Amino acid sequence: MAPIDPQKVAVRLPKTSRLPRDFVRLEPWEIEYLYSLAGQSTLGVVETGRFRGGSTLVLAAAAPNVPVWSIDINPQDDVALRLLMSELRVGHNVNLIVDDSTCDVPGVGSFDLLFIDGDHSLEGCSGDIERWWPRLAPGGNMVLHDCYLGCEVLDAVSAFLRKEPSSEVVVGMVNGRKHFRSPTGSICHIRKSCSAWQ
Repeated sequence: MAPIDPQKVAVRLPKTSRLPRDFVRLEPWEIEYLYSLAGQSTLGVVETGRFRGGSTLVLAAAAPNVPVWSIDINPQDDVALRLLMSELRVGHNVNLIVDDSTCDVPGVGSFDLLFIDGDHSLEGCSGDIERWWPRLAPGGNMVLHDCYLGCEVLDAVSAFLRKEPSSEVVVGMVNGRKHFRSPTGSICHIRKSCSAWQ
């Protein structure tokens, strides 16, 4: 065995990823942003829209000590998601709910992070905002994915901001389809005022 050279940095190649290709359908910087916010949650996290569960896995890993309620009306494969989370030893705090996120969903407790990435139509996204924003804790964060010009999520957010005085835009909408060039991707982040009444 050769002696260790203190001038060289030991590099270990990562093991092959256990995640299926394109499992997490967010840009790397969007993942980092969402992970950071979820890690600050002290009450709980509500996610609307999970598809295969990539962002659900990110939320579970970032916020292991608070409940995560992930709501999707037509998830793709919750059995595979549960198996993957079990293998990675995360997700014991995740509630996978199959329901319409624009309607009343029983069993959801207090939360201070709301991640909206479900129905991208104006009606669907507005329904998610109208359903969950009033329940978001004062000082909590609402994050929307795919908020860029040409997507109706942007229209829903614009309509919401016109009528909601108890909100502060932290990261705004992206003008154009080249959102992947933005440092926060297509993320829109709105913080609820601490003085907001529920």
